[in-house]
Amino acid sequence: MKSRKQFEDELKTLTKEISNAKDSVSMWQRTLSNLEKRQAAVIQELAPKNDGSVGISDHALVRYMERGLGFNLDDIRSQILTSDRISAIRAGANSIKVGGIKFLVRDGTITTAVDLIP
Repeated sequence: MKSRKQFEDELKTLTKEISNAKDSVSMWQRTLSNLEKRQAAVIQELAPKNDGSVGISDHALVRYMERGLGFNLDDIRSQILTSDRISAIRAGANSIKVGGIKFLVRDGTITTAVDLIP
C-alpha cells in the first residue's frame, strides 16, 4: 500500500504533467489557428475574381451542340460505346485506343478522350 508521501509525490507529478499537456495543447491550438488563417488567405487568393472576363461552361456548350446545332448525343454515345469497347471495359480496361484517340475509363465509364501523340 502506498504511503501518503507517495500519493503526494504522484499528485505533484500528475499536476506537472497536466500543466505541460495544457501548454502543449495551447501551442497546437495557436499553430492550428495560424494554419487556418493561412489556408483562408490562400483560398481567398484562389477565389475567382470578377475581372470582367466571360466564358461558357462545358455543360452549356454540350447543350448548345445538342439543342442549337442538332447533335444527337445518343448517336454519338453509340459510336463511342461499341460492343467491343463494352467488352474491353467489362474485362477491366482503364483505357481504349481508337485511331488517334485514347478513351480513359474509370469505374466502368468512359470519362474522357485524349489525343494520342504520334
